[in-house]
Parts: sequence; structure tokens; C-alpha cells
Amino acid sequence: MEKKPDNFFTSEEKEKISQTIKQVELTTSGEIVAMVVDQSDTYEEAAKLSLLGIGIFLGLMIELLIAVYLRIYHHWEDGPLSFWPYWRNFIFQSVQETSLWRFLLLAISLYIIFTIILILDPRLKLKLISTDKMKKRVKEQAIMAFYQNCLYNTRSQTGILIFISILERQVFILGDRGINQKIPPGFWNTLTQELVSGIRQGKAGESICRIIEKCGHELAKHFPYLADDKNELSDNLILK
Repeated sequence: MEKKPDNFFTSEEKEKISQTIKQVELTTSGEIVAMVVDQSDTYEEAAKLSLLGIGIFLGLMIELLIAVYLRIYHHWEDGPLSFWPYWRNFIFQSVQETSLWRFLLLAISLYIIFTIILILDPRLKLKLISTDKMKKRVKEQAIMAFYQNCLYNTRSQTGILIFISILERQVFILGDRGINQKIPPGFWNTLTQELVSGIRQGKAGESICRIIEKCGHELAKHFPYLADDKNELSDNLILK
């Protein structure tokens, strides 16, 4: 079954994630939010440009092969291999005999076929997108989600977002200024790699709960629970 935000975690795992956040926030004034999205971008423009390039290249190669084949067929009376001593001239003349309209028809047809394939299986578009571009889009979407869900607005600037983007198979953990000033360099990256590893091993629910606990432990060291503390953000897993 294809993974979507609704079924990325089981019902039991969703409940456990919410309960873990609640328990962790009893030890700190910080706030933790976990979020799962279907994708961080549709990548439509990049995919279309890539498919167009592939369609033009393959169309050109197929048209050239057709032209060569037709020229071989027309000169077959001179002997099946008689053209090889003059192969350069032969290829040059074949190129001259290519059909622009046939090439355009091939390129457009291939583009349409590839587009239909991508519609049927959107994950294939990731083969056309660079890893750096995907990481950039996941980061941008995580930052947007951080502000949309008001994590920037906590009392001590200690909000933490654990962001999972399914299509890209990427995780991004983002902390607000208050906690970022206290944690060691590379802390979020270490937790990100641990969560990605857990997801790949089929232990997404267990792994994210462990990451939430580690975030809570770090928050509690620098921002312990206060007597007048209140729960500023929802503890429920956000699915989009």
C-alpha cells in the first residue's frame, strides 16, 4: 500500500506519538510538534522540462536510426555492407534525409507517454530531480510549516518541529532561536539521520518517539518546566 500521511503511522503509533509529546512537555517549557506531509513540492516544472529534454533526445536518436535504416534499405542493391567504406559520407547523408515532422511527432509522443507514466506513478519524478533540489524544497516547506503552526511564537522561543516529507523520503528538524542558542552544532542533523534510519528500517513510530524524547531531554536541560507553564501548541500529530 502506498504511504500517505494518513497511513504513514498506525492509529496506535499516532496515539503513542501524541502521548510522548505530552509526557515530554511535562518536563520542559518548550514545545514539540510532529508533522507528516505527502510532499514538499509537486516538482511539475522541473519534471516537465526533464521529460521534454528526454523526449527531444530520444526522438532525435530514433529519427536518426530510422533515416539510417531507410538509407540502408534503399542502397541494399549495392550489397549489404557496401556503404561501410564510406560510412562518414553515408551518415552525413542520412542526417540530411531526416524528417523534421517525424522527429517532432516522435518527441511529442514520447513526452506524452512519459507524462502519463509520471501521473500513474508520481514517485518516478524523483528520478528527474536532484537530491539537492529536494532537500532545499523540504527545508523551505518545513520553515513555512514552522511559521504556519506558530512554533515561532512560544514564550521562550523554544519550539521544535519534526517534519517528515513522504514523497522525498526526507526529514527536517527545526528549532527556534531559544533552543538553537543552547544546543551543540550538528545536534539536529544527528537526530535527523537517526530518524531517517529508523524509518528505512520500518520503525517509523518507534523512532520518532525516541527522537521526541531526545528533543525533550535537551529542552529540559536548558528550559525546565515552570510553575506557570501552559501547553501553547497541540500535541497531536499534524497530517497534511
